[in-house]
Amino acid sequence: MIPARQVPPDLRVPWMNITADRSQHRLSAGMVGWSSKTRRWADRESTVVIAHPVAVSATSFLDDAVDELAAECHTDLAACPALGLVMLLFLWDNEFRASGLYDANIYLSSAESLAVIASQARWTAPVLVDVHALDGVLVAMAEAELLYQFPVAAKFRGEFGPDRQLRLNCWGRKLAERVIRGDMATDRTETARLLIRRHLERHHDRYRQHMKLLEHLADKPAGAAWDSARTLPVGVLV
Repeated sequence: MIPARQVPPDLRVPWMNITADRSQHRLSAGMVGWSSKTRRWADRESTVVIAHPVAVSATSFLDDAVDELAAECHTDLAACPALGLVMLLFLWDNEFRASGLYDANIYLSSAESLAVIASQARWTAPVLVDVHALDGVLVAMAEAELLYQFPVAAKFRGEFGPDRQLRLNCWGRKLAERVIRGDMATDRTETARLLIRRHLERHHDRYRQHMKLLEHLADKPAGAAWDSARTLPVGVLV
């Protein structure tokens, strides 16, 4: 039993397959679970348990566990919804930057934008067609410190609204890089990458105009950035 906060964020995915009515998730070589009533990674009171072979370290076991889930996810995205979303967000972010539209990591303006990307990339997963399930997974990813998610900034929207802008943080990107750039990359990820690239090429001028607007918001009325993002196929913010 160890404090949950001691587990590196990019190794927390196995716990994300534990539903509210269970306390553990079994893998081929062992088990991970929660040993506290609280299940918040940043909470000092939250503790986890890692059952693994004596001959390997906990870190090595978790490395293998992530690889095991990734292999399952490449076959069936429903096997680990959080990992599937990590990969999709990574592909979009990388292709947006590669297009020359923005030289840093881009935020999506809302969870709705993620569903549109999935449609464009033919990234079919049950969680993407269930709004409540998608919100739940995104919240869990943010709590696991793989994702930034917060109310759309006032400078973009002008007023508070229910939508949350979001993107992977460095730990989420580290996890995605390991899964996508490793030996387990599949036709699905390469097809999604190509489809996202084609989408950005097709709508490049629209995204470019929006990104220019974001550079000069001081001259625009409140909410101009949000209104502009809403006209895009995939809403983005910075």
